Amino acid sequence: MFRQALVIAVAALVIPTISVFAQDTCPCPPEPPPEPPWKTNIGVGFAYTTGNTDTQNLNLTFDVIHDPKTKNVFRADGLWIRNKTDGELSADRAGFAVRDEYTFSGRTFAFFELSYQQDAFKELDYLWTPLVGIGHHLVDSEDVRLTVDGAVGGAFERLLEQDSTSGGTFKIGQSLRWQISESARLTQSVWGLWKFEDRSDSYYHFDLSLSSSVTGWMEIKLSLVDDYKNKPASPELEKNDLALLGNLVLKL
Repeated sequence: MFRQALVIAVAALVIPTISVFAQDTCPCPPEPPPEPPWKTNIGVGFAYTTGNTDTQNLNLTFDVIHDPKTKNVFRADGLWIRNKTDGELSADRAGFAVRDEYTFSGRTFAFFELSYQQDAFKELDYLWTPLVGIGHHLVDSEDVRLTVDGAVGGAFERLLEQDSTSGGTFKIGQSLRWQISESARLTQSVWGLWKFEDRSDSYYHFDLSLSSSVTGWMEIKLSLVDDYKNKPASPELEKNDLALLGNLVLKL
């Protein structure tokens, strides 16, 4: 009888103590908040030098993604570059693209894209290209995404002091996103655009960027951007434009 009473008393003391200790030492971790469906990055870069040569360089970038974690993803991006050397304009070009993707099977998706290009020094007033196409993620992991795509559509172009032209076109592209670490990211894309009527009248684009987070809402971004137009408005014009950009990016 005494032993039974002793066991009951010990149990009454020990079991509540174990329960309290377990609650104190093993709390359930809170679930991480869901990622916001909208992500917006705005970048600004400016450089000024004086001396034997006075230069002023300004570039603006933006990048918008709407991903509600369903089958539909919306993307938009743009770039504007304007440079002056000794008071004379030496670069003035801009471009943007909007794209809507719909995943219909695993890693494969269809998309609609509308892009715009303008370059004063290539005497390109505008180049509009509405396209529809299909793409596939060759690699789609948490840290790496490698994508290829192809599209067909139209090209509406006007060169300086020339009549506007329109016709069919097709585009092939590739892109890479690599999250190197929690604070560093590398992105790359390349694409080519060819006109059906004259495939030598083509346009090529390449960009490579390395971003490093400074705070949760700011990062530094270095970019190499190369645009090549195979048939500029006149033979005297350079076909290739290469730009090395440094930006301070705000993540909204």
